[in-house]
Amino acid sequence: ALFLLLSLTAVVGAYRYVNSPEFDKLVRDFVIQKAKEYTGADVSMGGIRWSLREQRLVLEDITLHGTEPPSERPLAHIESITTGIHLRSLFQYRVDLFELQITSPEFNIRVDENGKTNLPGLKKPVDALDSRFSVSIDKFTLVGGKAMVNDRPTNIEFAITNLVSDFRYRADTQILS
Repeated sequence: ALFLLLSLTAVVGAYRYVNSPEFDKLVRDFVIQKAKEYTGADVSMGGIRWSLREQRLVLEDITLHGTEPPSERPLAHIESITTGIHLRSLFQYRVDLFELQITSPEFNIRVDENGKTNLPGLKKPVDALDSRFSVSIDKFTLVGGKAMVNDRPTNIEFAITNLVSDFRYRADTQILS
C-alpha cells in the first residue's frame, strides 16, 4: 500500500511539474539553445504551448537574426509552428509527426554583389556523432509564407502529405544527406 501511495504521488507530482510554467520555460530555453546551436542564428521565441493528451507542441513568435544589421528586418520570423508528435517515435532514431504546420513565416535574405548573404554560419561545430534518422510527416503545411530576396517578394504556401525521408549526418564534414 505504501509503494502504491508513493508511486501515485510521484505520478501526480510529475504530471503537475510537466504542466507548470517552470517546465514550459525549461522546454522553451532548450528549444532556443538548440536552434542557436544548429543554425548559428540569434534566436528568440515568444512562447510555447503543449498538450501531452493531444500530443501537440506549439512554438510561437519565433525570430532568427542572421548577420543583417539590427535596423533591417530579421532573417526569419515565424508566427507559429504547430507539431503533432507520435510520442512513441521519441524512443527511436526517428521523428514521426502526424502534423507540421508553419504559419506566416517571413524570410528576408540578402545577397550582396560578392555573393555574401545574411545567413549565419555555425558559431561552433555541433558536437554530434555520425547519425542516421528518419522523418515522417503525415500532413505538412506552410500557410501565409513570404520570402524576400534582395527586396523581391515571393509568396510561399504549400501542403505535402505522407512525407518520408531518411537522413544521415556526418559531424566531421557537417554534411546532411
